[in-house]
Parts: sequence; C-alpha cells; structure tokens
Amino acid sequence: MSAEGQISMRLARLKMSILVVCTLAACGGGPEVIGGSEDTVSIKAGPLANVRGFAERYCQGYDKRAVAMGNRPLGPSTTKRLYAYNCVSPSPSARQGNR
Repeated sequence: MSAEGQISMRLARLKMSILVVCTLAACGGGPEVIGGSEDTVSIKAGPLANVRGFAERYCQGYDKRAVAMGNRPLGPSTTKRLYAYNCVSPSPSARQGNR
C-alpha cells in the first residue's frame, strides 16, 4: 500500500475511533426534557448524564422534589435512555426545615 493509502486508512480509523468514543460517552449533549408538567417530567439523556440533578432542578421550579419512576433504552442502536420522574410536594417536616 502506498504512503497516501496508509495515511488515508489511519485517518479513517481515527475518525471511527472518535465516533465510537463519542457515542459511548454520550457526546450528543446533556439531558433534555422531552415532556413535562408540574407533576411529571420525561428526560432523554446519555449514560453519563446527571439525570437525577436535572430532574431535581426541573421539579424545584414547581417547589417540588423529584422521585424516580424508572428508565428504559430509547432504541436498540443508541446509548440514550428515557428517564421518568414524578414531581411531588415535599413532606411538611421537610418544608419546615425538619424542626
């Protein structure tokens, strides 16, 4: 193989490696709300995202706390998952600072 062919092959391997690493590391961006109300929120995110903190911040906008309902893959060829949370009112003792 010529020198140009070898360089071309190395570049192709490098691009493929970057694509694989990005896919596994969820380079497609952070968590994203795909549906929500004051009672529930559905979040699309990769495996390394801080979904719990994201859901907590969403529910805090309604003076509520987030309670996880579960998650599932968005498809067989993706690392993204769908996470579901309920936004529930905090208990009276939590609102009063646990007095």
